[in-house]
Amino acid sequence: MSARLHLRPAVLAGAIVGALAIAAACVSAPTPVNSQKIGNPTAVAVNPYPGDGASINRGALLFGRYCTACHGDTGRGNGPEARTANFRPADLTRSQMQTKSDGNLFTTITDGRGYMPSWGHLLSEQQRWDLINYIRTLAKSNAAAAK
Repeated sequence: MSARLHLRPAVLAGAIVGALAIAAACVSAPTPVNSQKIGNPTAVAVNPYPGDGASINRGALLFGRYCTACHGDTGRGNGPEARTANFRPADLTRSQMQTKSDGNLFTTITDGRGYMPSWGHLLSEQQRWDLINYIRTLAKSNAAAAK
């Protein structure tokens, strides 16, 4: 009979732990306020912010703060974190990156992709579009510097 008494608390504890695990799995984290999912990563979304000097300057400041560690100052994927990482960050100056739609870049910045983290929880929608406007200038800047 004493074995039965010792078993009951263990069974009860196991049931409680199991129920808590199931409850935790059923609860999902809320979507960040600034997160805008476009859905299809190849979707064409129109950038509501013109690529004027003000937007590009804001994007350049954001790029310097959040992106250069991996993508480097010129966007070639050669930042200081890239040297020690097990992956190669995207070279944002390559034609494969420059020909992606604004919507694709917006989704990548918002949700992350592969090793790239999500920035949708930290950057406002306007900041993400300003980053895209700046990223569009990187290929031209690097081409001019090469001459």
